[in-house]
Amino acid sequence: MNLLSGTSATNKMIHYAFKCLDQIYRINYEYKKVGVILMDIVPKSLSQLDFFDSHDSIKDDKLMKTIDHINQFQGTGSVKFAACGVVQFWKMLSQMKSPNYTTRWSELLRVT
Repeated sequence: MNLLSGTSATNKMIHYAFKCLDQIYRINYEYKKVGVILMDIVPKSLSQLDFFDSHDSIKDDKLMKTIDHINQFQGTGSVKFAACGVVQFWKMLSQMKSPNYTTRWSELLRVT
């Protein structure tokens, strides 16, 4: 799904993710997991606005900053949206995770 204008509000992204799920969901099929890919990420100051789309309001910005602030001091996941689930019955499978050579000093390759 392409959005008319960008957003940094998690609640809007969750809303659009559920709209996509409604489009692809089929009865009598088993589903394991689904992912969301974010593309064309740019700083908010450089984002192109669209006349016909609703933009992030000051209220959205304050909500996201408040959630980020609480999670920073209380620990990741202290506050989250209920749509993300309260109890995670699954765990990310990380045995096939690619190394973070370019983003984590501890995983930098060493040549001896």
